[in-house]
Amino acid sequence: MARGETIAGLDIGTTKTCAVIVSSGPEGLEIIGIGESPSTGMRKGVVTDLEATVHAIEAATEKAERMAGVHVSTVYVGVTGEHMQSTNNRGVVAVTGEDREVISNDVKRVVDASKIINIAADRQIVHSLPRHYTIDGQDGVTDPVGMSGGRLEVDTHIVTGGSSFISNVLKCVHRAGLEPAGIVFEPLASSAATTRALWAIIASHSSIAGTVRGRVGPADPLRWLISEPDLALARAHEWMLRKR
Repeated sequence: MARGETIAGLDIGTTKTCAVIVSSGPEGLEIIGIGESPSTGMRKGVVTDLEATVHAIEAATEKAERMAGVHVSTVYVGVTGEHMQSTNNRGVVAVTGEDREVISNDVKRVVDASKIINIAADRQIVHSLPRHYTIDGQDGVTDPVGMSGGRLEVDTHIVTGGSSFISNVLKCVHRAGLEPAGIVFEPLASSAATTRALWAIIASHSSIAGTVRGRVGPADPLRWLISEPDLALARAHEWMLRKR
């Protein structure tokens, strides 16, 4: 994200719709605008009244733009609801780099291969989250680029949603004069924000980070969070879906 660039996010809930605008600055992302509006056209992630939802999006976005002093035309849209599901799948490819060295294109190909799954015609993939990679039988690899091997595998956590439910949400966004830049599973976004905020706090206090790394065991969740935040996030998301 370039310095000074702005992005916007939209959370359309059952009781309220929230819009947020952030800008990239020297200290990272900075929230410059927030807007809220009552929601009457959504229930548990499903659109029940198109016009009411459009009005809530317009009102929340307008408030956020007024606070930020900027106009936004694209927005990342949060989706949730009982129609959201997840599963795990595995992809396998042959390593094509020189000297059998894994390159970024190999990683992209194996992740794409893992997304080839049988899902109903009325469902679509929202996220594909690599859990870990395996190279020639050596599992637990978090970053295979640069490693040598002939066979690259990945275990991926795939989040899917009902196409009609997602389409109705995006239709409301379009009618509100906004272009969806992408869709995000809301519990995943919440857990990502919490995980990275905690990591930032720990990382900013080197003495705390050193103490934590030295004292906790390898199976401790906090150790896991520090060493592999992305993998911890994927596993946390799996746990949340199982508890629903």
